[in-house]
Amino acid sequence: MKEKVPVSLVLLKLPKSQEASALLLLETVLRRDLRYQDQFLRYQENSLVGILAETDELGAKNLQKRVLDAVHSDGRLKELLVLAGTATYPMDGEDIQSLLKVAESRAMGQSKTY
Repeated sequence: MKEKVPVSLVLLKLPKSQEASALLLLETVLRRDLRYQDQFLRYQENSLVGILAETDELGAKNLQKRVLDAVHSDGRLKELLVLAGTATYPMDGEDIQSLLKVAESRAMGQSKTY
């Protein structure tokens, strides 16, 4: 039986009250902290979702922490509210919709203001 390779999502969500420019700055910060195979894409109007190949739950949470720390240390993003959550295949779901739902639920459960 073939073992399933983990794939994780990191969802970063900004409140609708944040300016669109904040999302662009967040994308810039993300590019500094990603491996070449990881991708962050716009998801909905005010969110980014990262697809982390061959990354387990711990790896996704580590990236989430690095991103939030980078936001904190970037002077341009001092007042930014970032909601962040992770989900990992196959543990949290078998399809993208399930993973997004879990990541969003976790993001709404833990907010971090900078």
